[in-house]
This record gives sequence, structure tokens and C-alpha cells, in this order.
Amino acid sequence: AGGAPLRDLARSAIPTAELPIADTRDDLVIYREWPTVLLAALPQLGTVAAAAYQTLPEVQQCTLHSRLDITVWKDVDAV
Repeated sequence: AGGAPLRDLARSAIPTAELPIADTRDDLVIYREWPTVLLAALPQLGTVAAAAYQTLPEVQQCTLHSRLDITVWKDVDAV
């Protein structure tokens, strides 16, 4: 019930029938997509991010395009 005001606000701000609303007690995710944004306009992709991207393999001993939050991977055929 505590999330009702936020859900109502989201529905009024984004009036679409396809607006996904999850009814969970412990999760809050707000996702907003802005198409056609130039990557150079994002501060997250500045020089600090570039330096972190380049040093990550040395520091974390991993590849740049893998999930670090998953520690146990399961086989695709696992039941």
C-alpha cells in the first residue's frame, strides 16, 4: 500500500496502457528510456569512465563484458 502514491504518479506521468508496474514489497526500479541520445552527451562516458574501463581487467582480473555480480554460473542444460 505504501507504493500506491508512486505508482499513481508514474501512471499520470507516463499515460500508456503498457506501463509495467510490479507489485513487490522490497524492490524499486524506475526505468526511463530516452532514444537518440548522443553517447558523448552522457557524463557517465567521460574521461573518468574511460580510465575505469581501461583499468578494470587489471584490477578485477576479469573481462570487461562479463557480469561481476554472478558468482555461480549454471549450465544452459541444467535442470
